[in-house]
Amino acid sequence: MEAFALVDYDNLPVTVQQAGLHDLAHQIDVVAQAGNPSLFDLHIRLYGGWYTHAGLTKKGTQLSQVIGTTFPIPLMHASGTRRYLRCEIASALLSSPSDVFYATLRQRAGMRSRLAAKNPPWCANPGGCTIQACVRWSQGSCSVAESKRRMPLRNSFVADILRAYIDIALEIGK
Repeated sequence: MEAFALVDYDNLPVTVQQAGLHDLAHQIDVVAQAGNPSLFDLHIRLYGGWYTHAGLTKKGTQLSQVIGTTFPIPLMHASGTRRYLRCEIASALLSSPSDVFYATLRQRAGMRSRLAAKNPPWCANPGGCTIQACVRWSQGSCSVAESKRRMPLRNSFVADILRAYIDIALEIGK
């Protein structure tokens, strides 16, 4: 039996993202195997804002490269047969893999202000002064939080959940 793990990648804790996709895949596999020891292949789909109007984002490109070099991960099942952990960025619905969703990420414009400031000479923490962070944020860039926004991907996430559920129900009914 195969299973799908649908992951909202942008909402994973930073520590999980930094640990890498290999570790994430193994963590998901441990949970999936505990729930169903007869599980063979595990397909991990990463949801996020992967495309701008110009094409694949930098983050999407980096993840695609990691996926290409890391997956599939071959493992041995308890029965002695080979099984695989697979991973992909979710750029299309499970039911329609050739129909890629483009422009799933929009740039947030910010306030477009001309705010400018110098660090005050009496600043207690000159290296970490928040004044410059506020200035950068008001100009549409921020080093603390990404100033990008994913377009609503809930519909594709829900559609894939339903598709996976239907596939499982059909498999059980055989």
